[in-house]
Amino acid sequence: MNLPPRPINEPLVSPFLFLRLINGTIILTLLTVASGFWLIHLNGPLKMDPHCITNCAKYQFADIRAIAFNTLDFGAISVTLSVRFTYNSSFSKKIFTGNKYCWYSIGLVIILQIFTTYCPFVNTKIFQQNPMDGTQWGIVLLFALIVFLVMEFEKYVYRVLRRRKTKTVQET
Repeated sequence: MNLPPRPINEPLVSPFLFLRLINGTIILTLLTVASGFWLIHLNGPLKMDPHCITNCAKYQFADIRAIAFNTLDFGAISVTLSVRFTYNSSFSKKIFTGNKYCWYSIGLVIILQIFTTYCPFVNTKIFQQNPMDGTQWGIVLLFALIVFLVMEFEKYVYRVLRRRKTKTVQET
């Protein structure tokens, strides 16, 4: 509210913001799907059967749903942390200050995510997923980190291109 209003002829979504939206959507979608395929790969040559009781693959469809759901959610948290600063790097102490409600919402989302992953009736009947093991959490956290790093790399490229453009304009 301290800033002047944006000019009328300026678009609501800048080309850079549109690129960030597309990039974030693509990377988050790819990693969510990849997390499921990673679990399938960990099963080896066994076939998955949703009604299997004995001699099953280690990870079933309910496990794949759980890892995909958590990858998507924790990836979205990574996007949230990255977009707190539109152009500047989020690798700063400033990320921990400024907007306490952002951290409240992240904490609430993590609590709800853990609840939906481990609460017996909620995870099996409503979300049709199994509780996750350490391997699955490792994949989720790795992919959340990758989302964050890709979003930060995108801002870094933007800053480099902006500096080059500024230098080119000053030289001419």
